Parts: sequence; structure tokens; C-alpha cells
Amino acid sequence: MDLPDTTETEIHNLLRQRLSNITGVKLLGWNPPNAKTYGLPNILIPKFREQRRAGSDRVDACMTYEDVLILTEIKAASSEMVADIAKLRRIYSYWDLLGITQILTRQGIRFSPIPRAVVPAIAFGTLDSSLPQDFLCWHVQPGVYRQIAGVQIPEKDAEVLRRLRAAFERTQDNPEM
Repeated sequence: MDLPDTTETEIHNLLRQRLSNITGVKLLGWNPPNAKTYGLPNILIPKFREQRRAGSDRVDACMTYEDVLILTEIKAASSEMVADIAKLRRIYSYWDLLGITQILTRQGIRFSPIPRAVVPAIAFGTLDSSLPQDFLCWHVQPGVYRQIAGVQIPEKDAEVLRRLRAAFERTQDNPEM
């Protein structure tokens, strides 16, 4: 059962704690609503309108698992993610993997290994809408962690995401984080 009063900040904290405990996950950037990144940079991706630079998109979380780069948007409820899903789709329609890794490298991110794929992701506390089929989705509640991979994610990435799912769903919480 979803807890309707779980805030976006709580989802950020729960997700970061869970991912920090998974061997092979490297957190590269984090931008929670409370602005407490605890040493991780904010990730900014240049955006363009009509072939002109139009500011930057701020990504909530950036990480790698094995050789997959994952850019993630986080909200309290899945129904609040419409603009975030559109933002990630806009980023992926303009930037390919090489472009994204170059942008992140200019922001001080170092990759080891170099990512071979990039996957968009969303994380939410309350599941109250349909989920995008081309995204990795994390349903996060205190004590409840589910990973759902959209059926349109390329098969070459699906095996890595299956390993991530096993680790994500079975990792124990560390109460000291």
C-alpha cells in the first residue's frame, strides 16, 4: 500500500540510501528538493530551442550501474512525472550517449567503465498512473522497493537492468545513512 504523505524529499532520501548500498552502483550527481547534495554535484544538461541554447535542464539523479548510465527524475507520485518524463525524452532526443558523457565529463564526472548505454528512469513513492514503457521505473516507499523496466528498453540493456533489479529489491536498508 502506498503512503500518500511520502514527500518528494523522502523519496529522494530513500532512493539514494538504497542505491548507495548496492554494489556496482556509482552515484555521480544528485539534486534533491532540499538542495542538500552531500558532496555530489548537480547535473545540468544544456537545452536548446530552435537550434539555440535555452538554459539547462537539471536532472534529479545521475548514476551508473555496471556500464549503463541512468539519468533519473524523482517525484512523490507517478502522476506528477509528466513534465519530468518529457524533459528526459527531450534530453535523449537531442543528446546521444557520447554527447551526454561529454557534458558530464565537463562537469567533473569521471566514468569507470565508460558507459555503453544510457537509460532514462523515474522514481516515485505513490504509483497512481500508468508508467512509460521506455523507462526504468523505481517504486520507492519505506520498506518497499520495486523496479519495473519498460518493455521498450533495448534487450541489450535489459540483462544489466535485471541484475540491478535483483540487487535493488533485495538490498537491506542501512539505518545509519
